[in-house]
Amino acid sequence: MRTRTIGALLLTVGLVLGGVSAAAGSADDLSRALATEPPSEVAVSLLFMPLDGSGPRVAHEADRPLPPASVQKLLTSAAALDLLGPDHTFATRILADHPIRAGRIEGDLYLQGEGDPFLVTERLWLLAHEAAMRGLHEVDGVLIVETEVVPALEAIRATEDRERAYAAPVSLLGVNFNALTILVRPGEIVGGPAAVWLDPFPVPRVSIEGGVRTGRPGGRLRIDLDRAQRGAMEVWRVRGTIPIDAEPVRVRRAAREPAMLAGGILAGLLDQHGIHVDGIREGTVPELAETVAEIRSLPLGEMLRSMNAWSNNFMADLLCTTLGDRETGRPGTARIAAWCRNRIGLAEVPAIADGSGLSIQNRVSAAQVVRVLRWASEQEKVFPDLYASLPRPGGEGTLRERFDAELPPAVRAKTGTLANRKVSALAGYVDHPTEGRYAFCILQRARAGSKVAVWELRNREERWLDLFLRP
Repeated sequence: MRTRTIGALLLTVGLVLGGVSAAAGSADDLSRALATEPPSEVAVSLLFMPLDGSGPRVAHEADRPLPPASVQKLLTSAAALDLLGPDHTFATRILADHPIRAGRIEGDLYLQGEGDPFLVTERLWLLAHEAAMRGLHEVDGVLIVETEVVPALEAIRATEDRERAYAAPVSLLGVNFNALTILVRPGEIVGGPAAVWLDPFPVPRVSIEGGVRTGRPGGRLRIDLDRAQRGAMEVWRVRGTIPIDAEPVRVRRAAREPAMLAGGILAGLLDQHGIHVDGIREGTVPELAETVAEIRSLPLGEMLRSMNAWSNNFMADLLCTTLGDRETGRPGTARIAAWCRNRIGLAEVPAIADGSGLSIQNRVSAAQVVRVLRWASEQEKVFPDLYASLPRPGGEGTLRERFDAELPPAVRAKTGTLANRKVSALAGYVDHPTEGRYAFCILQRARAGSKVAVWELRNREERWLDLFLRP
């Protein structure tokens, strides 16, 4: 009891003065490392706190706000589970302003979405199949896609490599995370051309120019892409070499026109069902349009497992967007901030610029993240799906190749990296061998001009966890 009392007192001092606090045992090892290890050019905010509040704890500038990178997804996930519920689903619909008569619609089809973050090709196939099962065989008009890119998130993505899939635009209707998939397959003879095409279907106003050669068996794989705009046409030039014995390679790049991507894929799937449309364009759904076919998304709790395991920025930002109020214009970021204040009880709320953590303008402290994690652990409708969504060392996701593969720690945690900003983070839950389960958060940012690399920050996170878990 005396050790815990001293530890609690030291924690309070550490939080107020920005120093280090700890109790006995492995927490002391971590505290000593924190007192000497962070170089002056690296800012650190760290907190390890037991869920039951009784064990030793460690803090280092825990109230210092830093960019959380993808640890931001923990706040987005917890808020969405609490506000929407783990069983919440999003609808995607095909509509028409004329009914089906004798298998035919005299007019246009419309595609509309509510913000399904996991609307992949396979899910869209179900929508096309549902339309066919409703008796639709012929359409006189075109396919009109209603979508809307979120302007605030476009400004954030402007600071990133806009061609990379992780920075794809966010829209309420987004198929395959708004990423084009370019497939490269070796040819039949060495030195011959490889096959290059858009997978699974052509996309209006997107063209592929293939220049990949088929290389010798066991040779080096090299695929280079560059994008050019020719009038209204987006042209992707694909160059390089693929060994003749290689498996087909898929390369993903951000789609600049989400409506054309969604429309191209749905049109191809409808055509597979014998339903042909005369063209694709962007537009809005008439107020009196009636639903022809509808699918519901996977439950929110299930989707979070994909989002957090692989740190999908598109999914997190779209989920955040759906939390907003389109009628009043209140963004989802504001609702999450209000949720932090009113539901979690944070007197100082994080600065929330997006739901993914891609923005360098996000600011949160280790103490705030741990407060959310401890609150979530007590919530029946939040904790099971939040915990299950977090990757573990050696498992699927962003922790697959981190920590000791033979003796991985009992950690379930969200990673965070902004490599070009020298930001690294790790937060979640860890099971101490003698003190039970902890919520923890480590946020690090190397100062501008520092020679510290992101991989060094990651190594430090792993070393600190190993020190904390020493029996």
